[in-house]
Amino acid sequence: SFPGAPHLSIGVDSTDGAVGDAADLAAAQLDVTRLVVLALSAEAPRRPARPTPDVTFRQLDVDDDRDWAQAVALRLSNAADSVGYAEFATRRLAAMRQLQWAHHGSWFGAFLDGNMVSGLGIFSDGGGTARYQSIDTHPDFRKRGFAGALLHAAGRYATKELAATTLVIVADPDDVAIRLYRTLGFTENEIQIQLGRPTP
Repeated sequence: SFPGAPHLSIGVDSTDGAVGDAADLAAAQLDVTRLVVLALSAEAPRRPARPTPDVTFRQLDVDDDRDWAQAVALRLSNAADSVGYAEFATRRLAAMRQLQWAHHGSWFGAFLDGNMVSGLGIFSDGGGTARYQSIDTHPDFRKRGFAGALLHAAGRYATKELAATTLVIVADPDDVAIRLYRTLGFTENEIQIQLGRPTP
């Protein structure tokens, strides 16, 4: 949690998409977002067919502040201007860095000429499930196969190093990226609900 944050976000455990009374949600000034949960069991995602020459795919160095500063900058490159988001992104990635310190997962980046152009995290609950986090590609470097290659690399890491048997992605059903996830072998298995109050 982030006390004092100007926005509010709540996850609802509802596999069928049901969320409650619309009037009550409107009175509480909460917006409803329905997301698709996709899963892949017992294997890493398929290797993308598209070649990615001159790009290095690797875990971020937990001791290298520059790696993590680049991860924050990448997040901000895809975010609408909103009050407090830079602080939120910085604090959230700091939390992910601590999880990597504790060997619960890792953040990955695609680096071109030393610059991070795509990134994501993958972290385990310790019970065999690992979830991808915040899949981002810089707007100037999209549609080059970087995200697919990172999904594959991170999935291999999770199955080998985290002993994950199920890999999970939560995605916007209207996002074009969902086609990539299906191509790599992920299938939809439930709906996730998020309630949010946007930044004033």
